[in-house]
Parts: sequence; C-alpha cells; structure tokens
Amino acid sequence: MNFNFTNVTDNLSQYSDVLQNQEPNHQKVVVCDNCGTTLEDFMDSGFVGCAECYKTFAVHARKFAEDMHGRAIHVGKVPKAEATKAMKRRELEKLIVEKDMAVKSEEYLKADEIKKKIEKLREDAR
Repeated sequence: MNFNFTNVTDNLSQYSDVLQNQEPNHQKVVVCDNCGTTLEDFMDSGFVGCAECYKTFAVHARKFAEDMHGRAIHVGKVPKAEATKAMKRRELEKLIVEKDMAVKSEEYLKADEIKKKIEKLREDAR
C-alpha cells in the first residue's frame, strides 16, 4: 500500500474542522496532563507528545485510526513459515480439547481418532 500524505493531512484537517465547528459552550479543551499536548495539536499534526497522550486522546485516536485505516487494531504481519506453525499449534490445541471432551463424554472411539490426528500433527511438526 502506498502512503499518501495528502490523505493523512485531509483526514487531520477534517477532525480539526469538527472541533472548531462545535458550539463554544459545548467545546471542551482536551489536554494531556503529562506533556500539555492538546487534542487540537494532536489532530493538526497527527503526533502525540508522550505515551500518556494515547490514554488522554484514546477515543479520538481510535476514531481517527478507524477512519484512516478501516480498523483500530493492529494486526501486523507474520512470515508465512511462522503463520503455518501458528496455525498448526492452534489446530493441535483444538484437537487436544476435543479429545479431552470426547473422553469425558465417554466417546472413546472418537477420542482415539482425535488422538491419531494429534500424533500425526506432532509427527509432521518434527
């Protein structure tokens, strides 16, 4: 994905306009107690002044991130080999739980089938 600085500044100015268009009696100046950065500073620049700003501007930062990126949770990237290992680990964990549930419900044939799947997964992992 190409980074487009124009989109960033357009989005920031949009939020700044929203703040400025509020009625004076409803406008509340939000300031970080730790560094003194105001919400307006954050919206104008896109930068926070300190780690505490993230807590102070959390609601506004979340909305900004959702509008900008489509989500507010960082999902990151994992190398393909690691993703495959993680997927196999999750499958193994799921099968172990299923096997335990089958044993508890006295479904021993099902538990044995799942045990064989677990053994195969473990063998393939070596």
